[in-house]
Amino acid sequence: MSKRIFMIAGEASGDLHGAKLASALLRAHPKINLEGVGGRLMKSAGVDLLGDIQDLGVVGVVEVLSHWSSIWGIYRKVRERLHRKPPDLVVFIDYPDFNLRIARIARRVGVSTVYYISPQVWAWRRGRVKTIARLIDKMLVIFPFEKEFYATAGVDCEFVGHPLLDNLDTLPPRTTLRSQLGLHPDRPTIGLLPGSRRQEMSRLLPTMLQAMERLKKRIPQLQLVLAVAPSLDSSVVESIVEAVGSGLEVVPISGRADEVISASDVVVVASGTATLQAAIHETPMVIVYKVSSLTYLLGRMLIQTEHIGLANLVGGKRIVPELLQSRVTGRAIEEEVYRILTDAVYTEEIRKGLSQVKAKLGLPGASARAAQCILDLLEARAQNN
Repeated sequence: MSKRIFMIAGEASGDLHGAKLASALLRAHPKINLEGVGGRLMKSAGVDLLGDIQDLGVVGVVEVLSHWSSIWGIYRKVRERLHRKPPDLVVFIDYPDFNLRIARIARRVGVSTVYYISPQVWAWRRGRVKTIARLIDKMLVIFPFEKEFYATAGVDCEFVGHPLLDNLDTLPPRTTLRSQLGLHPDRPTIGLLPGSRRQEMSRLLPTMLQAMERLKKRIPQLQLVLAVAPSLDSSVVESIVEAVGSGLEVVPISGRADEVISASDVVVVASGTATLQAAIHETPMVIVYKVSSLTYLLGRMLIQTEHIGLANLVGGKRIVPELLQSRVTGRAIEEEVYRILTDAVYTEEIRKGLSQVKAKLGLPGASARAAQCILDLLEARAQNN
């Protein structure tokens, strides 16, 4: 009888990592059955979806409340499925507030649990590590410092490396990439990555475009490439571009963030996984972060780190500029991008810092290693039963 694994990702980055993990699991064990909650990438990789991340991909107190009915609907579906037809194992991918509630259900019905892509409990709300130790059988982490953190708390933990490293070898040189994306190979190029959630994109993209309008007056040859997350409706993104940046040359590219980053001289990027993608490509960036005022105030009370961007967090210092809340303005973004484009010494310092971040992320093959850990746990449980 084949094993059944239930996977839960709540946003675009989790969908990306979940898809790679699903592919690795099926390569190692073709008869395994995968179902869960995710997005287009996980579905394409062979996961039978019970719920879609478009109903889950929000961040912040105010934002979650406005989507509560959709989130609650998926929660009820997952709860019912675990009770009615428990899988052999559940894999949780980031998205902690939702996933830790499901983990309690999995524990009650006797299902094994693995957490892949750790919640950032080392950065904020550290008390959650006690909940993780109680509910999760195996933690698979992607940053080396996380292993010591969890081991100290008594969590069975293994460092597998970062799955984003697996994308590097397949990309052509920058000028070739630009031509493939419909860009001029030799003109200064800015990549815009306004996030994977609709609310996040709606807050950030108009300001990014305003900044680029200002910058184009200083650099007339400027060209722009916009990374559209697979979780977003491209028509909504294009309507914002038409309304705000109609005088700009903007090339929208869906589902190919690594190519957009690698093709760019600088990227303006929403705080999140994409900042690590830029670090891996050693592409200088300006990190922007803007949520509701209430969410931001609550977050600042809970966050225990100096930086917000993952590239800076992993680097342990301010490598790239961060613009938060009221500092997310067209003028501020313009000035930061212009400095990177024109100050060679400053830009070289950024590239060196990003190279150090990349070195901390381990070796390629994270998805395959994570899949093997999961299969080993399934086999061990089967032998003990």
